[in-house]
Amino acid sequence: MIEQRSLAELCLLSLVPLAVIASLAWFCEPTWSGGRALVSASYGLIVLLLLRLGLLRQRTVRIAAGSTLTWEAGIESDDPYAVHLHQGGSHALLLEGDDPARVLADARRIASAAGALLIGPEWLVERQGAPAESNAPAASSEEGLLWPAQLRTSRTALFGGLFVLVVFVGSIRAESELSLLAATLPLLTVVLAFALAAVLGKMRICIHSGPDGLRAERRGLGAPRPLLSVPLKSLRAVHAVGHPNYPERHLLVETDAGLVSLQCAETTARRVARLWTINTRRGGLGAT
Repeated sequence: MIEQRSLAELCLLSLVPLAVIASLAWFCEPTWSGGRALVSASYGLIVLLLLRLGLLRQRTVRIAAGSTLTWEAGIESDDPYAVHLHQGGSHALLLEGDDPARVLADARRIASAAGALLIGPEWLVERQGAPAESNAPAASSEEGLLWPAQLRTSRTALFGGLFVLVVFVGSIRAESELSLLAATLPLLTVVLAFALAAVLGKMRICIHSGPDGLRAERRGLGAPRPLLSVPLKSLRAVHAVGHPNYPERHLLVETDAGLVSLQCAETTARRVARLWTINTRRGGLGAT
């Protein structure tokens, strides 16, 4: 039994505007006495349908013993991490997602339960035990973006806010009278655009590794938010994973408890994984 979250869950974002539209019917005078009830019932059915599509779906897949599960790139999907099932000469998609840790953990669980062979990515090795204290990695720290398009999105929001502000100032000069609503909406849009630009511009992920293990926290306009903390004795390996067709990258951490992934920009994940490998091999001699 495999649980999948439908892509239609993205439609749940439309629940807010749908609720607003449905409520407007009660503030306007209807042309027909049953108009309000009809509008509310229609939008209510749409909301129920979207909620139903957004719930977890279950599907049953029969996996014969001796079948093969392979890690492949989801080139034709929005989710870059996928596992395919090969059995009886057939080839079918079994798992897909945007979290490599979850996809690989589910694949391992299914392979163990069904007696199938999991052919994972070349960078993923079986657990070999934590580094000895004499080989503990030297302390290092890396700070970078959460995703590659972060700064570009921040600049777009900033320029968008400036554009709305310039148009608003021009409309004030052109019109003799300006209602409160006509003045509030553009200014609110400008404030939200500037706030979004500031948040995206300052948001960073900071990853510390060393003799104490690996820690990650998200930094922004407020206090740092801890994301992950793994002691050295529970740490097995650190990998930078992704696909050439996708700029997003994840830092995949192998621990005693399983796999954990952190989303970060491509260069950040690669630097952390490379430093961890180099420092571990050097036996922690010197800091980087």
